[in-house]
Amino acid sequence: MKNKIPAVFLSLCLLCSFPCALPAGAAVFAAAGVTVAVQDGYSCDYGVDVPFTRSPRTQDYTFALYEGPAAAGAPEVTAKVTVTPASQVVIHLPLRYDPAGPDTWTLAVTAHVAPGRAGLDREAAAVKTFETAPSCGCPAGTAGAYYAGDGSAQSLFRVATPGQLQHVNAHLSSQFIQTQDIALTGTFTPIGSASGRFGGVYDGGGHVISNLNTGPVTGSDRSMTASGLFGETGKVTIQNLGIEDYSVKGELAAPLIGLCSGPATITRCYTRNGSAMGGSSTKGAMPSAMVSYLHASASASLRMTDCYAVGGTVTSSSAAGGLLGFGQSGTPSVFTNCFTILSSISADESSGNYGSGGIAGVAYSSTFRPTNCWFLSGTPAYAVGAYRSVSAAGPSTTPSGTKGTALGSFGNLQTLGLPSDVWEIKSDTVNGRGTIAYPHLRVFGEP
Repeated sequence: MKNKIPAVFLSLCLLCSFPCALPAGAAVFAAAGVTVAVQDGYSCDYGVDVPFTRSPRTQDYTFALYEGPAAAGAPEVTAKVTVTPASQVVIHLPLRYDPAGPDTWTLAVTAHVAPGRAGLDREAAAVKTFETAPSCGCPAGTAGAYYAGDGSAQSLFRVATPGQLQHVNAHLSSQFIQTQDIALTGTFTPIGSASGRFGGVYDGGGHVISNLNTGPVTGSDRSMTASGLFGETGKVTIQNLGIEDYSVKGELAAPLIGLCSGPATITRCYTRNGSAMGGSSTKGAMPSAMVSYLHASASASLRMTDCYAVGGTVTSSSAAGGLLGFGQSGTPSVFTNCFTILSSISADESSGNYGSGGIAGVAYSSTFRPTNCWFLSGTPAYAVGAYRSVSAAGPSTTPSGTKGTALGSFGNLQTLGLPSDVWEIKSDTVNGRGTIAYPHLRVFGEP
């Protein structure tokens, strides 16, 4: 009579943050005496972690994961697993579960007969149904909790829903990647504030956030100091992100960043068709269609590469800019291969200290460093509304590195000097301009 291998001890614990996360495209995972050979070329850069203690009579197993509450139908992923240590180990399995929220799966583990024991033992199986749990340390049921990644550079938090986008406020120093387009509803609370600035990485993944609305102006003044998707930032990297159909209001209002207080690197981002309003009764508002205010501090700087703003309106009681509202003296702002085609930019220029510019509302000649940047001629008349030096101030049509051009010229990459591996010409509808051809970023693919 054959002996059955003792039941495999299973204890599921979904951490989704195993230190050696399976790289995308990998088929074999091995560490600390564990070999995991994923079958059929299946891969995912996140998955589940299974604490597992092997039987003392075999080292060889098959792990299979099924979507739903039973081990029925074809498994989503199958792996051949060899476990040498007798103590508990962690088995990491790649799994393309939905990162938007909790998901039910069933794990089936089959223990195979060890060599030399074919006449003594037979295969045994154990089955366990589980629900994916938050990977960000938040309790199950937390609104907007993350279910994939651990917020590190090796395993970014996945952002898939409006709630998860808002939940960035609970993890201000972490790193994120957006996995799909997100359409917001209602009023959005900007990410980061004076009490806690955003100081991480946000990769839009070539996706769009639409209908960003930071709330109404109350009374005769602005309701928020810094208003945008990101209210106040420290050291940040933001890339591969589009923002469309936005409405932002505040003293420092812009769809991407309201107040930049640390080194900011912005790459391959755009805004399209929206409104940035800096108020009309109180001097000091500095909105733009990308970043409002670059703070004067030893740590602050702004580097913007391959970015654009189209179809927006920027309205202010003082300074208004296409890509930057106000850049303080001594704070470097470097722009490369950027442009604006806005519906309108308007500001109260009666004081002579402020103004409206296609690239920046206010900038200092010692620190404003544009290279190959363009704005639509006539909207407004100047690239920089108040282009300042230490002893003088005045508007500038073409500070070094910026160029005003006619609308038709935006349909030619060679004319603009933009690299074709990053940009391509497409046509779509832009507020105030109709359907026009202009450069689009390739990272976003088809609109």
